Amino acid sequence: MRYVVIGNSAAGIFGIEAIRECDPEGDIILITNEPESAYSRCLTTHYIAGKVTENQMYIRPGDFYQRYAVDVRFGVTVESVDPAERKVLCEGGIEVPFDRLLIATGASPVIPETPGINAAGVFTLRTINDARAIRKRVERGGRAVVLGAGPVGLKTAYALLKRGVRVSVVVGSPQILSRAMDAYGAGLIQKQLEEHGMTFYLGREVKEILENDAGEVSGVRLEDGTELLCSMVIVGKGVRPNVQLVTRDMFEINRGLVVNEYLETSCTGVFAAGDVAETYDIAYGYPRVNATWPNATAQGRLAGRNMAGCRERYPGSIGLNSLEFFGLDAITVGMSRAEGPEFEVLEHKEETARRYRRLVFREDKLVGYVAVNDIDGIGALTARVKASIPVRNKRALLVGRPPVVW
Repeated sequence: MRYVVIGNSAAGIFGIEAIRECDPEGDIILITNEPESAYSRCLTTHYIAGKVTENQMYIRPGDFYQRYAVDVRFGVTVESVDPAERKVLCEGGIEVPFDRLLIATGASPVIPETPGINAAGVFTLRTINDARAIRKRVERGGRAVVLGAGPVGLKTAYALLKRGVRVSVVVGSPQILSRAMDAYGAGLIQKQLEEHGMTFYLGREVKEILENDAGEVSGVRLEDGTELLCSMVIVGKGVRPNVQLVTRDMFEINRGLVVNEYLETSCTGVFAAGDVAETYDIAYGYPRVNATWPNATAQGRLAGRNMAGCRERYPGSIGLNSLEFFGLDAITVGMSRAEGPEFEVLEHKEETARRYRRLVFREDKLVGYVAVNDIDGIGALTARVKASIPVRNKRALLVGRPPVVW
């Protein structure tokens, strides 16, 4: 059997390990457009903040590919996948045939069409090279403007603040974390960051990124005319799945590459896992892209096993974000923002302690929650979201410390 894996991050690496566990003899070819061994994208902001070294970012030892007998092709860009001919087409006309294929190409940052977006000093944060470039820029000090206040944008802003950079965050929506958290919980996090020197411009959009005569970033101009001086801009406007290798006439594609319960795409023998894959969402009840590291590792491992001959169903994914800012911890899971007549929402607030818990139920099933500075027992909460069965003692889950009866 000849296995080809496209992508060298969480889904790809865990997929390779699962394939080799089930098939010690098959050929495994790994193709990646990056020039180096697998690393944790989750640690890029920690690297910028100086909390981890570059060596600590790598998730497998240097001899990993040799020990797993992987023919790894570093720095190679895949241009397309031909499922009918069972081959992967790479730059330079190189063709790589396969019997089973795992597409683990991840996602790429969304780049707005803002004037000045290509100025020197404008960065996204997705790869280790992005983190290296930002960290090098940080050594100059100065000010930074972060565009967007989702989890990655806020974590990057926090890392810069920890390095002594003065940070302003520009947000198009009226709150931070608008896709992950309700307004009250987001407000607690915003206050925590503001008290440590971060500045927020809510409900504002950037009209233009300003640059000096040398083509370097010098500031941003907002739509209301406000100008913010800075020496770097971080674009944190979210990501989109890397589905450009496949075509809609052969594959089912929504936002991501749609897979079935075995993580197989609409083309037999072609699987997908990680940020590129659209899997069944347990909380929502329909397929969604849930781009998190734990989901990618679980999907990669299961896809690898199924590629090698197992028939193991994937139970589904859930959205999850974990944040920490100056000692304030926050977790969001599933449909944490949901409102409406079909939902029951329970909240517990302790304003002086900035403790907050929000539980969302649908048909007596816990489908999402927010926990700010109140993370005791959140493992049990997450288990209940995944279990998707009715909860009898909702109040105990909300205030939460005693044993809870399902």
